[in-house]
Parts: sequence; structure tokens; C-alpha cells
Amino acid sequence: MESRPIPFDEWPLAMEQFSRIHRGKPARVETTAAERAITAANARELPLIGVTDERAIVGNDEPERIHVVLGGATDPHVDHVIPRPSEVRLAEWNDGYSALLQIESEEGWQTNVRVGPQEQMLPPGVILDGLLQQH
Repeated sequence: MESRPIPFDEWPLAMEQFSRIHRGKPARVETTAAERAITAANARELPLIGVTDERAIVGNDEPERIHVVLGGATDPHVDHVIPRPSEVRLAEWNDGYSALLQIESEEGWQTNVRVGPQEQMLPPGVILDGLLQQH
């Protein structure tokens, strides 16, 4: 499934809807620096609490940021902040469960928030031949 760009003025609503629909579902947060080909898993399979667009307050020197929070009642909470976001893209699958939120920062980092099992994130008709690793 291809992701679609979310216009800047729709970021808060898109993140609110994403959070409401996927709250409590297992999520994975990964950050990639394209220029260095580095990918870091920030959190794996923790329940999604929410994603918020924290717009810069007029007169405040802090830049805009997007805040991702995961965790459950017995799980540790993970906070991941993306400062100076420049683009947000969204992909949702027809299963009503799996989704991908891609957030790019001005510094060139891309953060992916994936919800749902990895198997459901593959396009329909893909033949794996047992290549998908079991976790």
C-alpha cells in the first residue's frame, strides 16, 4: 500500500484519528537516517497510546514537534519526539487494523510508526516462501 501525504494543516486531525483508531494496538517505532543508512528500533510491539502534533506556541522559542507515546498498564512507556517535522505520510490497510505513519524531520530523519502485525503490512498476493522471520 502506498502512503499519501497529509497536508500540514491536517496533521493534528490525522494524528488524532490515527491514535483513536489504533490506540492499544501493538506498534513499532523506527527511525532512519537516509544519508547514513542507519535504522534504529525505538520501540517494538508496545501498545500505542497516541501520536500528537505539538504546534509551536506563538512567542515560544521551541520548534514544532510530533510526540509518539507507547506502553501499557504493565509495560514501560516509551516517548519518542520528532522535532521540526517537515512531512507526514499515512498508509492504512483495508483490514482496519494495520497502518503506517511516516514522519520526516527537517534534519533528514524519517520515523515510521507501524501498527499491526508485519504480515498484514505486505501487499496482497505477495509470496513469502518462508522468508519472514518469526519473532
